[in-house]
Amino acid sequence: VASMGRADKSPENKRYRLVLLAKNNEGYQNLMKLSSIGHLEGFYYKPRIDDEVLAVHANGLIALSGDMWGEVQAKILNNDYVGAKAAVLRYQGLFGKDAFYLELQHRPEVSNYHVIRENILKLSEETGAPIVATNSCRYPTQDDAVAHDAFICIGSQKIVDQEDRIRYDGNFSFVSPEYMKEVFRDIPEAVENSLRIAEQCNVELVFGESHLPHFPTPSGKEPDEVLRALCEEGLEKKYPPEQMQVARGRL
Repeated sequence: VASMGRADKSPENKRYRLVLLAKNNEGYQNLMKLSSIGHLEGFYYKPRIDDEVLAVHANGLIALSGDMWGEVQAKILNNDYVGAKAAVLRYQGLFGKDAFYLELQHRPEVSNYHVIRENILKLSEETGAPIVATNSCRYPTQDDAVAHDAFICIGSQKIVDQEDRIRYDGNFSFVSPEYMKEVFRDIPEAVENSLRIAEQCNVELVFGESHLPHFPTPSGKEPDEVLRALCEEGLEKKYPPEQMQVARGRL
């Protein structure tokens, strides 16, 4: 989510993570629309959306505040509790009080983890936003952590022994329900809410059929006919006459 709007492509425009889950088929359609808008209108290093499009396409969605890079958590770490609370209230206004959750992960290896945890609990009490326990999953089991670390080094062109590189310290595996119940034993409702969310997500897809969004065509023409006409028009612009026969054959 681009804090200064999806059209602003300046480095100062901070982007925050927000988890969106589809409750029903309307939510699924809205997810696809948001994804398309993020790529076509908001792309700047990564696809981005903003509050303007979220307000239009929030129906049928459940929102989670994100991990350490979510807006609420980022403002907490920036000692901006007022801003964090304002973000919670804004998201509740967009999605509804029953469809926005404060996300909390068990990250004791992070130095400011307890600051986030304490303030998330406080925000939940003051705003009524329920807490949900989550765990970023980046590999199947903890045994894969070393391979994942090497993979990150390859992608960032670093070596394992370098200090100034991206690291994922902690457990980023697909953990068991027992693990989550243990590490959140003092907030059992946070684990219970993960099941509550899962039970609300009931998208039904009919396989074997196209689920592409409807595209209105001029004069009631078939989409394939319009696409071919656009391609023919593009050939005229891009290829000289002597290459036209080969290009049209490829088309």
